[in-house]
Amino acid sequence: MRRPLCAILLVAACATPVTPPRVADDEPVVATSSHQVAPDDAGAADVAPHGGLAAAQVRQVVMSNQGHLRACYDKMLATEPDLRGMIVVSWRVDVDGHVMASKIVRSSMGSPDVEACVLSEMGHWEFPSSNAPTYIAEYPFKFGVRK
Repeated sequence: MRRPLCAILLVAACATPVTPPRVADDEPVVATSSHQVAPDDAGAADVAPHGGLAAAQVRQVVMSNQGHLRACYDKMLATEPDLRGMIVVSWRVDVDGHVMASKIVRSSMGSPDVEACVLSEMGHWEFPSSNAPTYIAEYPFKFGVRK
C-alpha cells in the first residue's frame, strides 16, 4: 500500500523591519492524493534573516531538506491519517553554517513526535559560511495542507 506523500509549505516570517517580497508563483507545489503545498492564505513571505545569511541562502537549505521534514510527518500518517497543521520554528546558525539551536515557537500540529523529529532533522542542516551568526526568528512549516 502506498502512503500518500504530503508536503510542507516553506515560507519565512522572520521578525525584521524589512519589507518582504511575496512568495513567488514559481514556488514548488507538490500535489498528492489529498495534501499539497500551497502559498499561505495570508500571503506569508520571505523576510531577510537577521545576521550573515541572506533569505535566499536560508530558503535554499530549507528547500533542499524538505524531504527529511516530510519524512517526519509521513511517519506519523500511518497511525494518524488526519494529522495536519503548522509548526513554527526559530533557529540560530553559526558562522560556519551549523545549526546551533532550534526551538518550536508554536505549533498546531498536536504531535510532539513530529515536532521533535523536525527539530532533530534541522540539527543536521548545513548552511553556507557567513561573516556573522544568523537568527531566523520564525519560519512556518505547514504539513498536510488540504486544497
